[in-house]
Amino acid sequence: MSGEQLPKPIHPTQQTLPLEEWIALPIRTPKGERPVRCGNAAETAAAHSKVRRAHALGVIREHTEGKPREGELLCHKIGNRFHHLQQHLFKTEGRPPAAVQQEAIDAEASKPPAEDSPEISAYFEWLWGPLKYPDLHITNHSLGA
Repeated sequence: MSGEQLPKPIHPTQQTLPLEEWIALPIRTPKGERPVRCGNAAETAAAHSKVRRAHALGVIREHTEGKPREGELLCHKIGNRFHHLQQHLFKTEGRPPAAVQQEAIDAEASKPPAEDSPEISAYFEWLWGPLKYPDLHITNHSLGA
């Protein structure tokens, strides 16, 4: 068997790519299947990146039936698109390389917890203040409103 007849890897450099470059790659559509539409090119690139990042972290997207759950009008449709993109990723590339998986896990673990903005903190303090401090009477005049 000659070298040309050997099966070639899908992405020969995929094993050596860092996380951010691997995430930026588009998800290819398997032969004979329709591509998943996500809007314009920027929205498609963002969806591909989101699915790749979740895929590297080991998140498995589930397909939801056509009916939205209570309180979700469009979320199930977006989730189904992500599911189909992940299925394309499984078919074309399989599992992410171990180095990429470890880099994604390390990046996720080193993220600082999200903090509320000062406006949101002030709003919650305004809401919960009377419950926390019932002796203190705050009126709208004292808030400058």
